[in-house]
Amino acid sequence: MASNNKKSLEQQIADLEAQIENLTKQAEIEWPSKDVGDKLEAKITGWFRNDEFFAGFRNTPGRAIITVLSVAVLFGYGYYAFTNSAQTFWYLGLIFLVLLMQAISVRFVFNMDGYSAEKLLDEYHRKRRDKALRRANKSFVNMMGLFLIAAFLYGYKDYFFGGKDLNFPDGPNAIYNFSLSGWQFFVIAIFISGWISLQKYWSYGIKGEPMLSREEARKLRDS
Repeated sequence: MASNNKKSLEQQIADLEAQIENLTKQAEIEWPSKDVGDKLEAKITGWFRNDEFFAGFRNTPGRAIITVLSVAVLFGYGYYAFTNSAQTFWYLGLIFLVLLMQAISVRFVFNMDGYSAEKLLDEYHRKRRDKALRRANKSFVNMMGLFLIAAFLYGYKDYFFGGKDLNFPDGPNAIYNFSLSGWQFFVIAIFISGWISLQKYWSYGIKGEPMLSREEARKLRDS
């Protein structure tokens, strides 16, 4: 009797394990979207990273041109969009475009982390990426400090540079005279977001990969 009970218990455990395995397989079949999305993203990123068509983005002249272009878009076109509301969405689109060009030029090193970074990036690119991130963070902190100083000087410009007397014990109020429309505020938000996103690419430097012929690039890829 005890033997039968033991067999029955073992059978129940085996049946439960089989049910769990079946449920797991069903879940994988019913919810494949994340896996498909990850594979599609990996294929697109791999195409951008390795296709010979984008080789011109990754060499030093290409990096220099893309850097100059990104500065011109962020600051030059940004000012144009700030004074012309019809250019706001063009400004947003151009910021995305130069960010994509920057990402292609550095083989998406800032878009990888964890296992993908360990698998696809060599030690040189990992060190260069990490150094660029530290530089970008330091640059951001410095720029914030300069912004606060500039805001302070602007608020007290009539005291420092005008005819008003500055008496610190009395604690004079800063004076700010400006107004922003909704689209100008949106342009400023695009500028700040674009500047933060581009900073790491600028900190990466303009030095790119050596210029290779099509045959040399093919041999390197196939090696």
